Amino acid sequence: MVANQFHPDYATSPGATLVEILSERSMRQGDLAKRTGLARKTINEIIAGKAPLTPETAQKFELVFGTPARFWNERERLYRQHLAQHAQDKKLSHHLGWEKNFPYGELVKRGKLNASTNPLRKIRNLCRFFAIAEPASIENVFADLAIAGTLFRRGSRAESKPYLVWTWLRLAQLEAGQADTPKFQKAGFARAAGAIARRTAGIVDPAGFSRFWHETRDACMAAGVALVLVPEFKGAAINGAAFWQSDTPVIALTLRGKRLDGFVFTLLHEAAHILLHRRNLSFMDVEYVITGGVDRAAVEKDADEFATQHFVPPQFDEKIRTATTLEEIEALATDAGVHRDLIIGRYGRLTNVYARFAAHKLQLSWDEFS
Repeated sequence: MVANQFHPDYATSPGATLVEILSERSMRQGDLAKRTGLARKTINEIIAGKAPLTPETAQKFELVFGTPARFWNERERLYRQHLAQHAQDKKLSHHLGWEKNFPYGELVKRGKLNASTNPLRKIRNLCRFFAIAEPASIENVFADLAIAGTLFRRGSRAESKPYLVWTWLRLAQLEAGQADTPKFQKAGFARAAGAIARRTAGIVDPAGFSRFWHETRDACMAAGVALVLVPEFKGAAINGAAFWQSDTPVIALTLRGKRLDGFVFTLLHEAAHILLHRRNLSFMDVEYVITGGVDRAAVEKDADEFATQHFVPPQFDEKIRTATTLEEIEALATDAGVHRDLIIGRYGRLTNVYARFAAHKLQLSWDEFS
């Protein structure tokens, strides 16, 4: 949980403190000017807050008043910090309403933001969360992803809710940043990706999926890929993403749809982007496309073909297409060395009859990760 912090909205100027001390000592500004060698105008401007109280002046005040120089330096620091924050808040207040674009309450529940009813404080907290100095910067930061080639599949609501997509991406970035990932090894990751579908054979229940996830995550990390699981936001229609964070490739996934076949296909699809496409490209697996100068058809075809090849071996396609019973599906899963849901998923793709065996699919749940 984000720690609560106290941020006072006031600060006493060193000039006000100086007035109090002068009054206590029955000393006039002119007397202080003579004792310090400072111009009387300088003393007056310090009192009025127009001129800063410099470290050199603090040293002089230590000798005249007996108060440590650090006392005056700290008063000056806090006062200038207060003025800077006040000026920043004034600028941020021009963006009131911006905070309503984000799932603030959900981020509080996830322990990423402090609860607040103050709109201006919400804006400050969101800027800190996104590591931006002002709201307008968020579009510059995430526009780079689109320009570099972030891809969205057609038909989703993500186009009208980019803030949800950006928030999810930021969570993925933060999660990936916590991983101590070694240097990327392309060959090692190719082997890890090739083993994903076969590893599903050991899943018999939701708890088995949790074990599958952790084993897969560890295998990817050993090859230098940060694999993270980030809960989706309602309405964003996000399945996953692949992008580079400095020299580390990142694959971020959700449990959208809560079905094993869809999850594994998305994972393989994103793995293909890491293995086959340029580092300066970032890929969002939702359902709307922003081409960003990239041939979407080509890169998505590459990724889909890779995922299809590693999902279920193509030599089983004809038998899968003609299967009529669950027993046949299970026998094919055993022969292919994968979970039954992958065979059911392939059956749907081959026949366009997705409902026939759907009731037998494993239901995934976030409860196994709580």
